[in-house]
Amino acid sequence: MNHTLRKSVLTVSAAMVLGTIVLHAKNTVEPRGTNLLAAEADAQEKIARALAAAPEDIAKGAKVVATDAQGKTVVLREGTNGFTCMPGNPDVVGEPAVPYDHVAGVAVAGYFRLLPMYGPDLS
Repeated sequence: MNHTLRKSVLTVSAAMVLGTIVLHAKNTVEPRGTNLLAAEADAQEKIARALAAAPEDIAKGAKVVATDAQGKTVVLREGTNGFTCMPGNPDVVGEPAVPYDHVAGVAVAGYFRLLPMYGPDLS
C-alpha cells in the first residue's frame, strides 16, 4: 500500500476510533500503583501498546498521549512526524489503541464541539 493511501486510511480509521475513545474516557483504568516505578512501568506499557497500533515508519516518530484517571490528556512521549498514538484500554471493548494524524484529530475535535448542539446524529 503506498504511503499516501495508508495515511488516508489511517486518518479515516483514527477519526472513527478516536470518537469511540473519547466517549469511553470515563472508563479509564486507574494507575496500578502510587509509587514512581509502577507509574513508569505503566507509562512504558502504554507507550508500547500505542506504538504497536501504527506502522513502523509512523510509530518511530509518533507522539504518544493517554488519558489520566481524571480524564485529562497526558503526553507520554513527544513526537516528530505529526502523528499521535493513543494506547486505548485493553479492558474496554471498543477502545483500541489508535494512531492518527493532525487532520483526524481536528475532525474528531470538531465533531465533539458540535455534539452538544446537535446530538450524536449530525444530520
